[in-house]
Amino acid sequence: MLDLTEEEFQKRFRGTAIMRAKREGLQRNACVALGNLGDPVAVPALAKALCQGVSLVRGHAAWALGRLAGPQAGEALREVVSPREGPMGAGGDSASAGRTASEVLDRLGQKTQSIKVG
Repeated sequence: MLDLTEEEFQKRFRGTAIMRAKREGLQRNACVALGNLGDPVAVPALAKALCQGVSLVRGHAAWALGRLAGPQAGEALREVVSPREGPMGAGGDSASAGRTASEVLDRLGQKTQSIKVG
């Protein structure tokens, strides 16, 4: 669900009640469900969602990774807070994902070193 494009969403859910939630709402709900499930197998999908899409989905992906709280989840959050390269280093709206990730890491007690977001 987190990789679903707008076109795929429209094709798959046309004529169903899920259309009211829109793709972003469905993806947000998927993040919440994965966070509540607590299975570390969800980390790669959540980490990918953390680095793309709208801020609503990225924020919930960060929250879900915080709920999982394992080493892989922490690494995904730290990568957004202090990106080495890639799309998260561009600033703009992506800065909100870095701030959310930083807040989650702080709540987990994992100190962030140098925050290079925005």
